[in-house]
Amino acid sequence: MDNIGIDDAIRALRRQLSAAVAEGRDQDLRFLLGPVELEFQVVVQRDLEAGGGVRFWIASIDGKATTSRSLTHTVRLRLDPKTAADEPVLTGDDVDGHPG
Repeated sequence: MDNIGIDDAIRALRRQLSAAVAEGRDQDLRFLLGPVELEFQVVVQRDLEAGGGVRFWIASIDGKATTSRSLTHTVRLRLDPKTAADEPVLTGDDVDGHPG
C-alpha cells in the first residue's frame, strides 16, 4: 500500500468539497461550510536521500502496519474554508434541493 501524506488527504478533501459546492450552486437549500476539523494518526519519517526531509504519513490501520506505536502521533488540523475572493463557502444539499 502506498503511503498517504497529509497533503494528499487535504487535496482529496478540497476536490470533494469543491464538487459539493458545484453541485449545490443551483439548489434552493445550501449550507454554509464551517470549520473543517481533521484528525490523523501519523507516522513521522525522515527521508535519508539527498535533499530529503521529514514527511508525515497517515498511519495504516490494517493489521500489516510495521510501524511501532511509539512512532505514531496524533495531528489535528482546523481548516477554515473560504473562496478565492475570501468569502464564506456555500455547499448544497444533494437531495433534489428539498430539505430532509
